Amino acid sequence: MHIASSNEHDRDTDESFVVSASTATSDFDVLYQAKHRDMVRMAYFLTGSLSQAEEAVQDSFIRVLERWDKIDDHAAYLRTTVVNHCRSWHRSRLVALRREPRLQRRGNHHDQPNEMTDALSKLTRRRREVIVLRFYEELSLSAIATVLAISEGTVKSTLHHALNDLKGELQ
Repeated sequence: MHIASSNEHDRDTDESFVVSASTATSDFDVLYQAKHRDMVRMAYFLTGSLSQAEEAVQDSFIRVLERWDKIDDHAAYLRTTVVNHCRSWHRSRLVALRREPRLQRRGNHHDQPNEMTDALSKLTRRRREVIVLRFYEELSLSAIATVLAISEGTVKSTLHHALNDLKGELQ
């Protein structure tokens, strides 16, 4: 009769952890390859800043990897996390703008704005999120409702008003 020593037990546990971790890492790599570009594009339209978009997406991927085993739908969790990072950026930006004297305000010269980005930036946060999730992420109305934690009716109404606002801005 052989009784496993604690070292043998630790080695077996370590080996199963390595196999589990390597599987999660390869699945994560697949998710990263499949979603990175789309998430940066979505975050860019939400923030209007390429550098902020890249940072939000990077932070979101880290968050997904940290919680990998606890998440059922990794792509949906990633999308929601990116949207939440963009929301946080807007909140902190507003606080900073309130504190910063008006004469010192300057645009970010690293990001090249275009007509659509300018029009999106004039929408309210909620309207911008709905437009980006609907037309750039191509999500259904129910999926948008889930990501933003609002009712589908609110999504429809917000989308209608946002499209009218964009039409006015782009004419």
